[in-house]
Amino acid sequence: MIRCIICVSSLLVIALTGCRPGTPPPAEAASTTDQPAAAVNPLRDLFTEARALLSQGNTNAVLEMLEQGLDDPELSDDRAVIYKAVTSVMLMAGRVEETKTRLAASFKTDPDLAMSSLGAVRRHYLAQDDRDSAHAWVEQLLELGLDERMTATLTTWQVEEYLHREDADRVYTILAAALKSLPAERAADVVGPVFAQVVKAEQADLLAQILDLVEGAPDGSPRMVELAAVYRIELSAMRGNLPQAIAAFADFLDSGELPAIRYLFGSLSTRASKQSDRAAVDSLCLAVLDRQEATAEAIQGLAVTTYCRAAASPEHVAEYPTRITKLLEVGVSPEIIRKPFVGQYRTIIQTGDAELVRLMIGLAEQLSELVDDEQAKDTYLALALDGYVVLHDYRKAVAMVDQGFREADSEWRAVMVPKLRAHLAMEEGRAQEAIQHFREFMRAVAAQTPGSAALAQMLGMNAARIGDLWRGVGEADKAQAAYVEARAHYNEALKSDGHTPEEKKLIGEQLSRIAGQLETE
Repeated sequence: MIRCIICVSSLLVIALTGCRPGTPPPAEAASTTDQPAAAVNPLRDLFTEARALLSQGNTNAVLEMLEQGLDDPELSDDRAVIYKAVTSVMLMAGRVEETKTRLAASFKTDPDLAMSSLGAVRRHYLAQDDRDSAHAWVEQLLELGLDERMTATLTTWQVEEYLHREDADRVYTILAAALKSLPAERAADVVGPVFAQVVKAEQADLLAQILDLVEGAPDGSPRMVELAAVYRIELSAMRGNLPQAIAAFADFLDSGELPAIRYLFGSLSTRASKQSDRAAVDSLCLAVLDRQEATAEAIQGLAVTTYCRAAASPEHVAEYPTRITKLLEVGVSPEIIRKPFVGQYRTIIQTGDAELVRLMIGLAEQLSELVDDEQAKDTYLALALDGYVVLHDYRKAVAMVDQGFREADSEWRAVMVPKLRAHLAMEEGRAQEAIQHFREFMRAVAAQTPGSAALAQMLGMNAARIGDLWRGVGEADKAQAAYVEARAHYNEALKSDGHTPEEKKLIGEQLSRIAGQLETE
């Protein structure tokens, strides 16, 4: 009974979201101040009342009400939805044979009305894991000589069952008959899902048989020709001949059939990746990128992402700059490159390989020059700046901000410029200048992030660094004052719940170091 209520409730949702395009949803209607009452929605009212009766267990009353709705002229546009509800309630009430008799008649006399319930009985049986009864019902309907739409759908279900039973001979026989009896477009409706299931099951021999059958059929529709071409390529890949499949895929790009191209790219790249065939992955991606005029930007994006991902693992990461350079050479837009480049950049520059980091910085700067959009340009330049910081190349980092990077972002510059200048001064032995910049940095951070969990730790770290600088130039009193200040900040940080155990461990280590420095002083 609960399932019945859910069924009718679901149909109510359908009714309220589009069965009557001219009727606004209740919320929209009620929001119009000039309208005294919400627009009447008879279908909503019908289902609301039906649901109430169903919750009381009054199935017969529900069916009687829905049957009356089928004859209501005011609900003429919603008859298919109501008919589907009648079918669902009857099946849930266990009136299966009665439902089958009713449907069999409706499929012949009013197919447009009954089409939405074509799979209802089959689904009912499958939900009970009764495949035999579901199959018998499908074959019973096929004997009625229904219209082409229904026959195509039923034939697909019939073949699906024989595939489940691994009866390849019966599958072949049914498809051969369908290719002769159904119009080409309807036959394609049958063949398409069968191809997909056979490929999913990795049944290469059966796929070859079906392809021979389809390609031998006279007067194939353009869609059937496309299906045959796509699954010929799949067959080559299934039989282990990825180079041949990729070569055929490259030729297929001329078709301009973007959904099929996307499908094949996904299928072939997945196979190549599972086989760890990086050469095949590269060949497939470059086939798309060498023919950009024949492919949509979305497919190019997939190719770029896949091509870059092949060098994302630690053992191949050194190839990443070479791959980005290759993408630029074949004319890929920097906008398409941006997502995978940004996604991997920070991981790569943390590898500790200075040469690799410099290559990535160079690419970031090159990409920034190739884009016109200021936001995209800043994204690439920010990556370059991060790279210089990782390399401790503060001279280059300071040069970037001096040249006006993010000049309009006063808050960012208030924090970052003194921080970078402090590190450069410290690196060049200008201790007091470094201290001045660190203090400026600390004031800016405190002003922008008051009360944050990370602030006290940040202040403690920089105060301790200032203490080290004063100590290094022999200013013991000033060093001691800075260490005391750092200790206070760190102790404040430990009171916060916003730190991970690892961060708290690091704070504890810093406190121990500071204690040692104070004892020395």
